[in-house]
Amino acid sequence: MGIGRPRGRHGCLLAGALFTTLGLTAASAPLATAADTEVSASLERHLRQAAPDADVPVIVTLADQVDAERFEGRPGALILALRRAAARGRDDLDPSLGRARRFWLVNAHALSVTPDEVEALRDDPDVARVDLDPPIRSADLNANVITDPTPGAGNWGLSAAGILRARSNSGATGRGVVVGSIDTGVDARHPQLAGRITAFRDFVNGQQAPYDDNGHGTHTVGTMIAADAGGVPVGAAPAATAVVAKAMNSRGVGSGSDLLAAAQWMTDPDGDPSTHDQPDVINNSWTANGPDDPWFRSMIQRWTELGIVPVFAVGNTGPGESSIGSPASYPEAIAVGAIDPAGTVASFSARGPVAWSEGGGLGPASGDRPQKPDLVAPGTSITSTGPGGFLTYTGTSMASPHVAGVVALMRERSPGLAPSAVADILRATARDLGSPGHDTSSGAGALDAAAALAALSGSSPDTAIVYSPRGATRSKTVTLGVTSGSAGSARHRVNGGPWSAPQALPVLRVPLADEGEHTVEVQAVSPDGVPDPTPASVAVTLDRTPPDVRIGWRRRGDKATFVVRASDELTSVARPRWTFGRGVRRAGRRVAVRFTEPGRRVVTVTVRDAAGNRTRVKRRFTPTVTTPVRGLRVRTTPGALRLSGRLARAAGLRATIRPIAPVSTRAGVVSPTSRQGAGTARASRPAARRGRFALDLPTRRLAPGRYRVTLRTVERRRKGAPITRVIDITAP
Repeated sequence: MGIGRPRGRHGCLLAGALFTTLGLTAASAPLATAADTEVSASLERHLRQAAPDADVPVIVTLADQVDAERFEGRPGALILALRRAAARGRDDLDPSLGRARRFWLVNAHALSVTPDEVEALRDDPDVARVDLDPPIRSADLNANVITDPTPGAGNWGLSAAGILRARSNSGATGRGVVVGSIDTGVDARHPQLAGRITAFRDFVNGQQAPYDDNGHGTHTVGTMIAADAGGVPVGAAPAATAVVAKAMNSRGVGSGSDLLAAAQWMTDPDGDPSTHDQPDVINNSWTANGPDDPWFRSMIQRWTELGIVPVFAVGNTGPGESSIGSPASYPEAIAVGAIDPAGTVASFSARGPVAWSEGGGLGPASGDRPQKPDLVAPGTSITSTGPGGFLTYTGTSMASPHVAGVVALMRERSPGLAPSAVADILRATARDLGSPGHDTSSGAGALDAAAALAALSGSSPDTAIVYSPRGATRSKTVTLGVTSGSAGSARHRVNGGPWSAPQALPVLRVPLADEGEHTVEVQAVSPDGVPDPTPASVAVTLDRTPPDVRIGWRRRGDKATFVVRASDELTSVARPRWTFGRGVRRAGRRVAVRFTEPGRRVVTVTVRDAAGNRTRVKRRFTPTVTTPVRGLRVRTTPGALRLSGRLARAAGLRATIRPIAPVSTRAGVVSPTSRQGAGTARASRPAARRGRFALDLPTRRLAPGRYRVTLRTVERRRKGAPITRVIDITAP
């Protein structure tokens, strides 16, 4: 389903909102602004075929984004920060582009534009990237659908994937765990689901009560949480609850922007960041074409930052190579293919490898080619709940909820388990189907829920990485802290290469040869030489290249807005730090500074990447100062401060003096926020003529201390920029 045309045709291009005087400069050479905003490959392909006046649905991601690392372990605080950032950016797009759908989980807008307006968006310094708003569809075959009032023998996949054995061995049933479903909706009145749907939102038709006009969503939710039907097993985690977003219509088709809205709602269903009602895992049995299309990737990254595990079906576009679509192709997603009852990868199940330009995240990536799928699960002739009874479906849509259900069991046993750790355990405990190691059809192998739950309980070998660089490092030797029970040594390998010789624990030093992302696996070795069959792994990016930094500015009277374009090919870039001389400092990619005094300044911006590499760029800047005051002098006289200077034009004068730090007076302590009393003083002159002026501020009542003197001009009821001085007042 596409996005509707905005009301009113776009009256002008975005250029009217651009920094028209923006001068981008680097340490060595100028940069064309058109190269700053990324435009996805799928959108580029679409534009080549679009008519000049065509409406093109796009997703515009703004440059102002929240650094989630500052809120690690505080999901409520992160959600509040994300909402504030989106509120700041509400006017960052030209309103002539038409009505936009705004997202706060990622500071972005969805709207329809013409090809010419896409070109204008390339030049907007507030825009980071522009993606096509793609159509999506559920990942099932829509073939051999069998409807039955009873579940028959139940879901064969629960036994084949070791889920029933895992529940028996561990006692886990998903109690206290919330799963999420973005699909065609849910039949909340179904006997096996009744009372278990805790929240529902319809992004297609806007209905309030839960419903499913297709059946696909009810089926996938049932595979995750349906209760046994008369003793016949149906769902993987029968004590879990679910929050459900309907983002696909009765034909199993939806728009990318509806999916984005659903993804955002999932992170805070009740709209109150102080309550923890988000799901532990979200199943996504849908796909879009194009493995290298990053339109949904930022949303998944936010999910993982909030502790949500993302599970995706790879799609039914196999058996050809490189047939996995997005978002299953993303490094952060747990991508699930399908197998049949014989344990053979289904012919329709999409295959890797994935050619992705931004390798990294959860997957065991090697360079820029994430290894996908991550694993496979039962996906043919799966019986589960459907509107009015039970349905038997086939497709990778049926495989991914098996994995999501197992994640619910894992989160019950270990609630604080990070999404990356969940993915590592699922891959490490999967039952290898093909040649040893990862392959492009079955990934790490078939889902083995019993082994995954056993790994959590400690009954399997327990190699664990307890210390590692935080994602990125500039050191060619990575130091890892490793624990392994009774084993006294461990070996390592990088990117699936050969294992090293064992090293003594608890510290392992791993050399990295090349810049880029590397997956380091660590495997404990027992005293008798037996290696741990479930090695621990960590993704580490070696980055020794400083960020590329370019700055520019726009003037408006005595105010200037400074913009920094900072990029790094391998790691993220921290918030830039600015200095403007004379004690003026700011932080951010876009900062505004009001200058009150003339004179050339040296503007310096410092940017660090996640690995610690630093780039510092300096530029000379001469501000435009519009205040009429020239040559301000502050002189202490008995009982007063005399402010004198020259007015270039007639203006009123207002002066104040306030303490910088608390000062003690007979009446008590006066803080810097005081606006009246013994610690402050004021003076004004309604209209001073052009030429020299003098204005006295009384100081007899001021206690000794450090004060800030502020002088403002008033012209036609408009206050000019403040001019400040800092003075020390001593005892008389």
